[in-house]
Amino acid sequence: MRHYSSADRPEPPDPATAPVPLYWYRAPQRLSATAGMHRFTWDVHYQSVPGLAGGRGGLPIAAVPYDTVPVPSAPWAAPGPYTVKLTVSGRSYTQSLTLKMDPRVKTPPLGLTQQFTLSTQMYDGMLDAQNALQELRALRAQIAKTSADSRSATLREPQGRPEPGRGATDLAERLKAFDDKLAALEGQSGGGFGGRGGAPDAPDSLSNIGASLGALMNLLQGADVTPTTQLVAAVGQRRAALIKLLVRWSELKHEARAMNLTID
Repeated sequence: MRHYSSADRPEPPDPATAPVPLYWYRAPQRLSATAGMHRFTWDVHYQSVPGLAGGRGGLPIAAVPYDTVPVPSAPWAAPGPYTVKLTVSGRSYTQSLTLKMDPRVKTPPLGLTQQFTLSTQMYDGMLDAQNALQELRALRAQIAKTSADSRSATLREPQGRPEPGRGATDLAERLKAFDDKLAALEGQSGGGFGGRGGAPDAPDSLSNIGASLGALMNLLQGADVTPTTQLVAAVGQRRAALIKLLVRWSELKHEARAMNLTID
C-alpha cells in the first residue's frame, strides 16, 4: 500500500513550469541507505497517484516556505494491524504495528468503514483511469509512427514504379479513423490528469475523469464522518461513468489487436 526506497529519485519542481515560486516547496527527500540510525516518517496515506497535481502545483493553501509538501492524492490508511517490511542488501526484516483511530472521533465504526470503502473506490478508479490513459497514449504514438513510416516508404518509391496500390491508402484511412476514436476517448486534460482546470460540462474522458474521482475522494477524506447520501450517490454515478470508459477502452484494444497493433 505504500513503498519507499533509497533508489527513489524524486524530481525537483521545474522552474519553467512550476505554478508557484520554488521557495514554497520542500526539498525532495528519499530513504537513506547510509550506515547509522535513521528516522523516516510514513504519512499514513496510501501511495499517491503519480503525476496527479491540482492547482498551485499540488501544494495546500496552508503553505510553509521551503517546507511545503504536496497534498496527498490517496486516502488515509484505515485503523487496524499493519506490517512494515524493510529490505536491506537482500535481507528483509518485518515489524507489526497497529494504527488506531483518534479517540476523540465518535463516528460509528460502520460509518468509518463506509468512508474508507468509498474513498478507496475513488482511489482505485483514478489508478485504473491513469493506467488506461497511459496505454492509450502509447497506442496513439504507435499509430503515428506506423503512419509516418508508411508515408516515408511511399515517398521512397523509385521513379517509373506504379503509384502505391489502394491497400496503402486503405491502411492509412483505417489508422486515421481508429486514431480519431482513441482521441475521443482520451479527451482533453484541461490542467492535467486529475487537475482542476477542465471544463465542468466537458464529456467524460480518460483525461478528465480523474478530476471528479479525486474531488470526491477528497470530500470523503475531509472529515472522519459517515458519508452523506449525496456523496454516496455521487460515488455511484462516477463509478458508472468510469466503467463505461473502461469498457470502451477494452473494445478499442480488441479492435487494435485485430489491426495487428501492439497493446503494452
